[in-house]
Amino acid sequence: MKASSRPEPLYTFRYPNLGYSILIVPHTPADQTKIKREARRQHQPLRDYCQGEILCSMALGEFE
Repeated sequence: MKASSRPEPLYTFRYPNLGYSILIVPHTPADQTKIKREARRQHQPLRDYCQGEILCSMALGEFE
């Protein structure tokens, strides 16, 4: 991936009534593969897995 290229979102949660969206954007192609593999390993749809990851990050205060 070029330094100037912008990573594509893996999943987007849209909240039009609130006026914002939350995106899951893997840092590298390897991270994208890892996220998809973990969702499959846990037998979850990608949407559910990503939503759980967002909620855990919020609950643990791991935002940068």
